[in-house]
Amino acid sequence: MDEPRQLAYEPLGNPPAPAPAQGALSWGRLTKGTSLLLANEAICNVCSLAKNVVLARFLSKADFGIAAVLTTVVAFADVASKMCFGQKIITDPNGASVLVKYADQLGEELKNTGLTTSQIRALFSEVRQIQAQWTMGDESRKKAVRRLILLKPKMSYRARRERGRAVRDLVDVLDPALDEVVQEKDAQKQDGHFQRFVEFFEAILAYHKAHGGN
Repeated sequence: MDEPRQLAYEPLGNPPAPAPAQGALSWGRLTKGTSLLLANEAICNVCSLAKNVVLARFLSKADFGIAAVLTTVVAFADVASKMCFGQKIITDPNGASVLVKYADQLGEELKNTGLTTSQIRALFSEVRQIQAQWTMGDESRKKAVRRLILLKPKMSYRARRERGRAVRDLVDVLDPALDEVVQEKDAQKQDGHFQRFVEFFEAILAYHKAHGGN
């Protein structure tokens, strides 16, 4: 009886790294952002693990499915991270340092991804008009809150309409921050939340220009 032949396996090479989920932030920005919230250590650990696995060049073919799963996990971790930042920046009256630091990072990232002021001019103009209406009495304030709620679908539409991911990245950050404003039931607290939302939007655009954005 012939000896069983051993099959020779040719190396298949490294599979291509899976593309990040649409709208997901870059690894550098994700890592820098999550590091600001030390209390959110679990998210940092998940992101770090996924980064090492997904981006490693020596992934075997068997690892490819795991990498795809971890990429999805990172997308969820990214959403959770944004929600935490939105809550911290909008609800904490003493969170100015976090606002400034995060706005700086976002401004630079948005410049690098090609955001232009013309892409979001209409959104920022709407926020300015809402701000002016907010302080014109109780009835005007109610209308302003309504306009603020309706800003959410407008932001979503703008993110889908514009090419590239820059506007989507900005909207992904502003959307949970906006939720903190409209969901607040206490009028006095809501006033403060809205003011910090405007300041956050302004700071992002200011740093975008400071880093050379158009």
